[in-house]
Amino acid sequence: MIILACHGLIPPRTKLTFTLMLLSAISLSSVMFVIADLSRPYGGFFSIPSASMRSALQEMLARAS
Repeated sequence: MIILACHGLIPPRTKLTFTLMLLSAISLSSVMFVIADLSRPYGGFFSIPSASMRSALQEMLARAS
C-alpha cells in the first residue's frame, strides 16, 4: 500500500492518474474484504451452508452406533 501511495503522489494530477488510483484502491479494499469475510465460513457474504455437513455427520453417527 505504501508503494501504491507513492505512485499516486509522484505523477502529475490527471484524470488517468486519478482513475488508476481509484481502481487500485477499490481492488485493494475488495481483496481485504474477501480475506476478512472468508475467516467466517458459516456467516458473512460468502457463506457455506452447513446443512449438508450436518446431514453427513448424522449419517456417520448413525452408522457408528
